[in-house]
Amino acid sequence: MISFRIRPAKLTDLAELIHLEEEFPGDRINRRSWHYLLRQAHAQCLVAESDCGIIGNLVLLYRCNSLKARLYSMIVNSQMRGQGLGKSLLQAAENSAIACGRKVIILEVRVDNYPAINLYRQLGYRDIGYLPNYYQDQMAAYRMSKSLVSTLF
Repeated sequence: MISFRIRPAKLTDLAELIHLEEEFPGDRINRRSWHYLLRQAHAQCLVAESDCGIIGNLVLLYRCNSLKARLYSMIVNSQMRGQGLGKSLLQAAENSAIACGRKVIILEVRVDNYPAINLYRQLGYRDIGYLPNYYQDQMAAYRMSKSLVSTLF
């Protein structure tokens, strides 16, 4: 099991974030968009970092006057999958959203991304929609959400 820590991303991480994006075909966050996201108050960018450098990232977006947060992107280095990075990044994002007063997280995920779908469902995300031709390559997506409000009995 690899040792890693999760921290807020910085502008100095830009090259590593772009390199990680290049591992995946289509629908990538480009240099200009990363630069924008890293400087915006409405975006929270988290990275999973090991001794090898950045091995995962997550972008969470907030809209003013909304109780929802949107998981915009999450990537885990393909060689590091299955070690809890995605789960840890997602839990850190949920904690951040709660700290910012958000009650729900929404996301879209490719219908053929079975590992991500399984992770989201395992952590309590539910399907709330189907979006045909959502991605650049015309792949459909599921829209999922999770309530961040704990129910008291």
